[in-house]
Amino acid sequence: MVSARTRRCARGPGSRHQPIALAPSGSAQERQTLALIYGLRGSVAEAERLNRIDLDDAAVAHNLAYYATLRELLPEARTPALLSAGSASS
Repeated sequence: MVSARTRRCARGPGSRHQPIALAPSGSAQERQTLALIYGLRGSVAEAERLNRIDLDDAAVAHNLAYYATLRELLPEARTPALLSAGSASS
């Protein structure tokens, strides 16, 4: 028997967050968080699609390059990079 969690994971990265981010009440922050999830998973086209809802071309290109850089980092280096980027924008 396949668990509910396995079924959710099989739908793809970020799939359970998509209804929240893409709802009419979804915020830019929610969409950009989902774009980050897709970008980290390597789903570049989906990350780009979500970025384009809220951002101009230069910001989209910047984010896609940032996601690529993060994907190249070892997991132990990725977490501090994400946390420092979050505190820098606050």
